[in-house]
Amino acid sequence: MKRPLRAAAAATMLLHASTGVALEASNVENAINTTLADNRSGAITSASLRSILLLINQTGLHLNSDGSIAFPGGPAVGTYVNGALALAPKSITAPRFGNIATRILIGSNPDGQQGWTDAKTRNPTSLLVDVGGYGDPTFSGFAIPTSISGAISVPANAADIYHATGTAGYARTASIPVGGVGLYGQGDAAAPGVTAWGFNTRTQDNGFHTDGLWGGEIDVNIDAAGTLVRGLDIVGGSNAQPSLASPGLIVQSPGVFKKGSATPIFWGRGVLVDDESALTGIEVGTSRVHANTGSMPITFKYRDGANARLESFRLYAPDASGAIEISRPNGLFQIRGDIDGTKVNTLRVVGGNVGLGVGAPSAPSYPLDVFGAARFSGKVGFGGEAPSERCSLPAAVPADGSASNATRDALINAVRACLITKGLAQ
Repeated sequence: MKRPLRAAAAATMLLHASTGVALEASNVENAINTTLADNRSGAITSASLRSILLLINQTGLHLNSDGSIAFPGGPAVGTYVNGALALAPKSITAPRFGNIATRILIGSNPDGQQGWTDAKTRNPTSLLVDVGGYGDPTFSGFAIPTSISGAISVPANAADIYHATGTAGYARTASIPVGGVGLYGQGDAAAPGVTAWGFNTRTQDNGFHTDGLWGGEIDVNIDAAGTLVRGLDIVGGSNAQPSLASPGLIVQSPGVFKKGSATPIFWGRGVLVDDESALTGIEVGTSRVHANTGSMPITFKYRDGANARLESFRLYAPDASGAIEISRPNGLFQIRGDIDGTKVNTLRVVGGNVGLGVGAPSAPSYPLDVFGAARFSGKVGFGGEAPSERCSLPAAVPADGSASNATRDALINAVRACLITKGLAQ
């Protein structure tokens, strides 16, 4: 059961965040409990205070008449200064979950970091909840100032528990206009040239061969047929066009610091749409939402001898006709069917016509329409006949009429045989 914060009777004053109205200590309990019930009320001036209200309520901290905060019968752990809560470093030994010890630290600063320009190793944290003895968190040996941290260490003998969570967020909603967000992060830029992340996670094996690592997993569980689901939705509410070099989704090397070196590290597949997972593996939409609009292109890149990154070709529907266009801006377009030395059927057109030629005057009317000149450098076969070499003909017949009938007949028969062999006559 939650224990309400007990306020002393003496008049310790706090300022309301929105109205500036002073609150007596006797009203602080009501203000805190109201904030616990509805954190949107803004009844407490300090965002830091709102962050630890639940902790204060559960541990039964006292608000003393001098403005200090103390455990029942214990020393002061912080004071109210000008309506804000200033906490002194304090370690709380919380109740154990069986044999799992929990430690709560208020104002954890294990390396004594002295501000934003004092680089240390372990994170200074305003509120740290450590379950199982994880220890002082660090970011690869760099101290990252943190407002609230959850840390948990799972021992080798743990069993019959699905998993352990360092920090979790849960939200339930029964309101149609108000959605529930289980976990929210926001990174704000406050000056030009800075960087910010809405969230940033990391998974590492620390040199151990594991049964699998996941950088992130998104589970969607549906029990009501027909529910509209978005597994991952990348969207924004921007009011300005970002750089056109900005990708909506980027897959980088799993060894990004070795990129360009003699020993790069690769994913086996950059993107995998697994078997029996979707009716359409990949869908590419239109370039605009207006009428008479073609598709967005899919482009392929290559690097030339000067290491310039160039476009190899693009595949798209350029207009509203529905025609598919493959553009090759920088050279030959090639279809190859003998990868790894094995020849395969390379290209088959079924149920449609193909037109070849520059500036074709009309749509093709036959399975193959050649508009303009054509050249065949290898064996040729027509009418279903197997391709064969060029025909060998007798010597040219004299044009002065001196050739005998036998010579002319031999030439005619040779041409006839050639036409039949090529499938051009029968």
